[in-house]
Amino acid sequence: MIDGYDRGRLFNLALLASALADQGKVEEACEAGSAALRIAGDARSVRTVAYLADLSHRLTPFRTQPAVGRLNEQMRAADVPVQ
Repeated sequence: MIDGYDRGRLFNLALLASALADQGKVEEACEAGSAALRIAGDARSVRTVAYLADLSHRLTPFRTQPAVGRLNEQMRAADVPVQ
C-alpha cells in the first residue's frame, strides 16, 4: 500500500511523462514513467494502470527507440497494457 504522498508523486510523474512524450522528449518521458512504475510497486490501481497505458500509447510513435522498449518491458512485467 502506498501513502498519499507517494500516490501523488506517482500520478504527477505519470502526467509529466505523458507531457514529455507529447513534446518528443522520449528519454525523459521514459525515465519519469519508469519512476512512476517503481513507486507503484504492487499497488496498482485502475487509475495508475490507465495513466501508464496512456503513456505507452503516447510513446507509440517512438517505439523503436531503446528507452521506449525498456519501459514497455517494465510495463508488461507490471501487467500494464502496452501499445
